[in-house]
Amino acid sequence: QSPKCKMSNTNKDQVEWYAVWERAEKFLRSQQREEARKVFRLGLSQDIMDLQSYSKAIKEFGIDIDESSACQWFQKMDLYNRGGLDFNEFFNSLKLNQTPVAQWVASIVPFAQLLGVCLNSIIKTNDDVDPLRKLSAAKPRDVDIAMDVFATALKNYFASKLDELRRTLEAQDKRAAEQASAPGDNKFMLVNTAAGSADDFLKGLTHRTGLPRDDIGKAMWEEHEILPGHDAKFKMINGCETTPAIEFGVVLDPANYPPENLSKKRVLRRPEDLMDLPLVRDAKLTLDEVRAVVLYTGPMFAVYNTVLRRAPEEDYKRFTGDGVN
Repeated sequence: QSPKCKMSNTNKDQVEWYAVWERAEKFLRSQQREEARKVFRLGLSQDIMDLQSYSKAIKEFGIDIDESSACQWFQKMDLYNRGGLDFNEFFNSLKLNQTPVAQWVASIVPFAQLLGVCLNSIIKTNDDVDPLRKLSAAKPRDVDIAMDVFATALKNYFASKLDELRRTLEAQDKRAAEQASAPGDNKFMLVNTAAGSADDFLKGLTHRTGLPRDDIGKAMWEEHEILPGHDAKFKMINGCETTPAIEFGVVLDPANYPPENLSKKRVLRRPEDLMDLPLVRDAKLTLDEVRAVVLYTGPMFAVYNTVLRRAPEEDYKRFTGDGVN
């Protein structure tokens, strides 16, 4: 039975309140095993639910996900790859499936702990009596008090978290706008990545990066001076163009750096000069390893990340070919 609307008496407020209540009621039904079983059996001629029936069932419980997401979740819960879900798989999907908003709320709002504090206050758990027994005997008035306090505290807490979320998103939007206005000046700008398939994952990291070599110096020289992409031009964050071959030459000897780029806010350090740093000594790095660090912390980070991410695709293709993973 639906409760009375506690908001203002305008028709619009009442309609909106009851719409939210209906969604909440559907969700709570989905968390009850017998209710879920009733929906699971609707229109089924066997004990396995196919994707079409699954999409209808989750809509029956007011779960808002698009067809693509429903298909992905269906496949994830199909533990035995039968092309269908049994009841336990279906029920687990209802309990585990969360929208992005629900995931965020679950990560920041301590529902169970807060409600527990409120209920413990009315049953006064300061003796040896089983607290659950005391809770089961709580008076309706005391339960109403606990729930009212819970609702008020939750509302205030959530308002503060919502304000934090708002400020976080505003900061993200501001950074995105700054990046858009000067895309070449941001070293940490994110791009789409190519995650690959399950087969790619199972092949392991060496399938993408190749096996480690003990002749690291020679391997670095080959990658930057011989293999495809060694002469591919790309822009540094200061706007100047360079290539992997140029950057490798600079690491070997900063005197190789093109003079026209020297005034572009570039700080050059010889790897040999870094070998005496305490951090380098403590890590027991070799000269070739220090050269690799210098390369990655310079303009070459863009090339390395492109190869590892395989994105953007048009840039990645410039560094692929015979001999390159």
